[in-house]
Amino acid sequence: MFLIGSEKAGVSAARAARHPDLGPWILAAFWVAHAAAIMMLWGPVLQSMFHVWWTDPGASHGLLVPPLAAYLIWIRRDITRAQPASIDARGLLLIAGAGLVLFAGKLGAELFFERVSFVALLAGMFWTFWGLQRLRTLRLPLLLLVTMIPLPTLVYAAVSARLQLLASWIAANIAERLGVSVFVEGNIIQLATVSLGVAEACSGLRSLSSLVIAALLIAVLRLSRLGMRVVLVLCAVPIAIACNVLRIAGTAILADHHPELAMGFYHAFSGWLVFVAGTALTVVCAQLLRRLSDSSPAVPVGKPEPAEKWGLDYRWPAGISLTLLSVACAAVWYSEGIARCSPAMPIESLDRSIGGWTAVRYEALAQDDLDVLKPTAYLLRDYRRKDAELELLIVFFAHQEAGETWHSPRLCLPGDGWEITDSAAVELGPQTRINNVRVRKSGKNYRMLYWYQSQDQVFTNEYLGKILLVRNAILSGNTSGSMVRIILPETPEALADGLVFAKPLMEQVRSLLHCGSPAS
Repeated sequence: MFLIGSEKAGVSAARAARHPDLGPWILAAFWVAHAAAIMMLWGPVLQSMFHVWWTDPGASHGLLVPPLAAYLIWIRRDITRAQPASIDARGLLLIAGAGLVLFAGKLGAELFFERVSFVALLAGMFWTFWGLQRLRTLRLPLLLLVTMIPLPTLVYAAVSARLQLLASWIAANIAERLGVSVFVEGNIIQLATVSLGVAEACSGLRSLSSLVIAALLIAVLRLSRLGMRVVLVLCAVPIAIACNVLRIAGTAILADHHPELAMGFYHAFSGWLVFVAGTALTVVCAQLLRRLSDSSPAVPVGKPEPAEKWGLDYRWPAGISLTLLSVACAAVWYSEGIARCSPAMPIESLDRSIGGWTAVRYEALAQDDLDVLKPTAYLLRDYRRKDAELELLIVFFAHQEAGETWHSPRLCLPGDGWEITDSAAVELGPQTRINNVRVRKSGKNYRMLYWYQSQDQVFTNEYLGKILLVRNAILSGNTSGSMVRIILPETPEALADGLVFAKPLMEQVRSLLHCGSPAS
């Protein structure tokens, strides 16, 4: 028996010599394939995000976030290594979800989804190949990575517009109490000698984003309790708003006496000063919270580093995750192959007489507006009926993708001195509603009606439009759509007159811009 066993062992050794274990090589091939698939899927997304960081001053803080996240991982490496490594198949669900979110972002023309899916992918990879316990030690660096992603366009515009109006109103009140003669109209602060426009860049949202990142980093380094960390990050919001309001109030006071100084060095320097002051106040808050919680810094020092467990079989989860990434590649390839649709007729062929209203003049959008909207075609035309006039704007997109999609008038107008006084939806027909908004500018009141059309669908909500965009892309391979806006002076008959014009207009837009064949 002993001889037989020895012979079997010798045969096994000989076979092993002729056929070495290919496990490490197969695993290495899996990782190379993973890297290639990830670069194919998220390479363009990361490149576009880096371009935004590099060219947009409001997003330049994103350049610092990845190094800071890597630094947090490094200083907390002992905590991570102290947890046992394990294979967890549940992480594969997160990898699949990341691919699905990327696909939805491509179809829905939403860069935020595309970008946040990369962070979800990293979390899924850590979860799958390191286990849930190690993933929990990386929560803060991953959360920090989320802050490097610019907010969705719709959310950013909505929050920025409200902050513009809030900052303008509070700053004007402060300046008035200090003896400055001031009048506020939307985001425009009227002084005796000059008008100050609180632009989107001065809304405070950019400094707020940067200060939240700083607060998160300070919370990790200075506080150990989760509750205190959350409190510190929340404190960063009012601190950023207060500093920005004081900056605008200071600009108004200085502009009332020396307009040339307010528009020069002070304007640029105060933006930097807001962040420095906000960071200093955040550090003070962190110190107070640390004393209240009687905690020490959360940075681990001198922890023993346990041995790694390399005996895990990574091949089967690597194979499944690679399959999921391959499916995601196919889905993204499909989304990028959606053709641009050609409308049935040129947009300029819209009737010159609609609902008793007659076209009187054509107008052109400013180049800055065109750079923002990036439409396939548009029509800006004035109509008249008796003594009343209205302005019609139709913006058409043959194929919507990130950066080339409809914009909400409700969010864009407040940044140009308009003030929304009332907003509601109104019935235009059976199961058809459009937005009905009262706005004011330069002391005059207007009525604005607007809606969105995509194929045969009419809707009023921009977020619903994103969902319908994904649905239409999957079912019909068509992502075309248009935004229709009507503005007319406010009168007792304004709403009725607008609805009389809007009903036949909607039918014309539906037939005129219906996409039946791909554009050549």
